[in-house]
Amino acid sequence: MRRARVDVVRANALTSREREALSRAMATCEDLGSIVDERALTRALEAPERQIVFVCARGASDGEVRAYAYAASDGAMVATIERVCVRESDRGKGLGRAVMRALGEELGRRGIYDVGARVPSETRGFFERANYDDDETGAVLMRFERDLGVKM
Repeated sequence: MRRARVDVVRANALTSREREALSRAMATCEDLGSIVDERALTRALEAPERQIVFVCARGASDGEVRAYAYAASDGAMVATIERVCVRESDRGKGLGRAVMRALGEELGRRGIYDVGARVPSETRGFFERANYDDDETGAVLMRFERDLGVKM
């Protein structure tokens, strides 16, 4: 029995109402207190398809979004996985790895093979099990600090 199906989301083929419904469904995957909300997901779904790639795992019987992942791309060679989310009740069943694999395959179909992820330390094991490793060049992600007039 199949528990979920994994699909690449063609956001540009969705109506605005379908995009809003999908962003609501994806927001339900998030833990309480998550900084990712429906508005942020709607904005990402509205981005040009060459810039954002979405993959969702939906329940086979109910069609509910059980897991999703998306990556931002330069549309040419490089992508960064921005978010991977699995409903708490569905964790440990392989859905995270399934959406990661489908996302990687879709990026590969688009000719994008340099795929990175910003990984919090508590999720490092998940990414390692999904065949992600440290960057071989030793690259370090940098963050732009805005000068807000606050002295530290």
